Amino acid sequence: MEVAGAVEPAKLNVILILADDLGWKDLGCYGSDLYRSPNIDKLARDGMKFTQAYSACTVCSPTRAAIMTGKYPARLHITDWIPVKCPKTQSC
Repeated sequence: MEVAGAVEPAKLNVILILADDLGWKDLGCYGSDLYRSPNIDKLARDGMKFTQAYSACTVCSPTRAAIMTGKYPARLHITDWIPVKCPKTQSC
């Protein structure tokens, strides 16, 4: 049912950046001067920056699985990184 004169709320844009082996204090926008991260710093400055977060796991594969499915890694039986199997014709 539409109401005359009702304004539809603006849709939000969300960018999720998931990086392996990157601590929250490794970016310039969180105070690091060890690495240069000007583009991420600009995103943080112009948008919204989170200062408290939770990761489903301390390892990349379980965290990625949790983000993709919305389930805890233990429920997915993924509690460690998933090794890559290289074809015999390649060296990884």
